[in-house]
Parts: sequence; C-alpha cells; structure tokens
Amino acid sequence: MSLLTKTSSDAHEGEGYSGAPPQEKELHGGEEGTEHSVAPALTEAQETKLWRRIDLRLIPIITLMYLFCSMDRGNIGNAKLDGLMTQLNLTGDKFNIALMMYFIPYSLLEFPSNLVIQVIRPSRWVPGIVVLWGLITMLMGFVKTYPQLVGVRVCLGAAEAGLYPGVAY
Repeated sequence: MSLLTKTSSDAHEGEGYSGAPPQEKELHGGEEGTEHSVAPALTEAQETKLWRRIDLRLIPIITLMYLFCSMDRGNIGNAKLDGLMTQLNLTGDKFNIALMMYFIPYSLLEFPSNLVIQVIRPSRWVPGIVVLWGLITMLMGFVKTYPQLVGVRVCLGAAEAGLYPGVAY
C-alpha cells in the first residue's frame, strides 16, 4: 500500500495564517485521513537552550571522530619512518600506491553512503562505520605483505567514506 503525502496549503486560503505548520493529508488507497502530529511550540529562549544542549552532546564526539580520522590518515607516515619500507620490502612507488589506494574508495563511496543513510539512521550508521573503521585500523597492525597493506588501505577508505556525509546529515 503506497502512501501519498501532500501539503494542504489550499485549506488555509480563506483563513488567516496562524504561523502553525500546515497539516499533512495522507491518502490510503481511496480513503482520505489527516495526520495529527503537532510539535510543542517552543519559545525562542527554549529553542536556543535546546540547540545548545544538542551541540554540547554532539560536537565533542564529532570532534573526537575527526581527530581520530586525521590521526589515522597520518599514521602511515609515522609507520614509514618507523621501518615500514624495510619490513614490507616496499620499493619504487609501492608506498605511494598504498597511500593512493585509500583515497580511491573514499572518494567513490561518499555518494553511495548518502544513499545508505536514507535507509539506516545516522545514529546507527555513524557509530557503525566508526567501529568498523577502528577494527580495520587494528588490522593494519597485523599487515605482513604489500598486498595486505593495499587491501587494508582500500577497506579503510571504504569505511571512512561515510563519516563526513553521516555527520553532515
């Protein structure tokens, strides 16, 4: 059964506009019904207090996620200085290819992650990808060969691709 929702601006034509949001009509098959969901009216001071409270809960967590994201991206440079090149026998452009392999899935999967957010709530999506991304980062410590390094970097780029769109949504 499909729902058809439309705003009823026609209902307010003869009346003075009271500042309340227009009610929505739902058509269920051939029957017409109205949805009665009215949000409580907040004063400007209450709304400001509510937004401040939301910001104080979300901004520190989002800041930590971005901090860990930037630390994670820069971590391979620290590993290179600590002997990654000799341990994995990275010669020529192999290190640069491993760096680049992160950004390919990262850039390709940002748009599809916006589509996934429409299905999975951001409150589930963002923590899920952060946990997945943390697991992949841990797995990077167990890499022993060049193909493993490239594979983990691809997985890391795929996991981190949904962070920015998820936070923005």
